Amino acid sequence: MRRPTWLEALLLVALAVALTALVVRDGGLGRSAYASGGGGTNGFIAVTSQDVGNQRAEMLYLIDTNRQRLCIYRWEGLRLGLVCARAFDYDLEWLDSSGDKTVESNAGATRGYVKAAVEAFRRQKELPPPK
Repeated sequence: MRRPTWLEALLLVALAVALTALVVRDGGLGRSAYASGGGGTNGFIAVTSQDVGNQRAEMLYLIDTNRQRLCIYRWEGLRLGLVCARAFDYDLEWLDSSGDKTVESNAGATRGYVKAAVEAFRRQKELPPPK
């Protein structure tokens, strides 16, 4: 059984936080998820959470569902700083990354690495089977 990649885990956490926030509204979490378009499927999704490493800071996850981009910001007081940004268009095509040391490392795989792997897989699928 393969372990989920860091991006899969991050997206699952963001989805869980968004769904929980929508269910409880301004109840237990204290923050809501905001989406524009058809339930977040055609626009932006924004989710906030407490920064695990810094109790005074919050994390803002901004997901552009049209362009398939994810941006993560750290928000402390009046300061808002970009932590990371990533396009996940090729990630969605990578069906199995189990055993890939680059993906499973703490740093994870860059978009360029994932893009190259997906494009190599596409080329391999286009080749006729050997006789």
